[in-house]
Amino acid sequence: MHVLIVDRSAVWIMRSRLAIAVVCAALLLASHDIAAAQTPPVTASPRPAATPTLACPSVARTRLIVRERARVTEADGLNVRQGANTSAEVVGQIDDEAIVYVLEGPVCSARYAWYRVVVGDLEGWIAEAGGDGYYVEVYPPG
Repeated sequence: MHVLIVDRSAVWIMRSRLAIAVVCAALLLASHDIAAAQTPPVTASPRPAATPTLACPSVARTRLIVRERARVTEADGLNVRQGANTSAEVVGQIDDEAIVYVLEGPVCSARYAWYRVVVGDLEGWIAEAGGDGYYVEVYPPG
């Protein structure tokens, strides 16, 4: 049989430590509640619906993508010009179904959206579309 001898001062120290632990826990919980009450809830602000911006408002919607390929859909071929306008010198012609690489664009004029393209050794500016439809189309990556 074991006999436990505890003096009154040891009991008092244990009760004091327990009381301090309870007080600390209460303060910690209270500070958490205060911080939560002072911090406003985070809510997502509504974003306006995305509306596309027309690259060239006076012409058909542009579809070509810079640094991607495109395919000529103009049966008679497509003029390649030195600059992005109809008065620029024609430097070559691209055949129907030819695949081009789009380097730059669009540059807008009154009637056309122009893109700088390259195919083989031929580089210059083409019109994407006109009053009679698109002359080129996006070609799937691959």
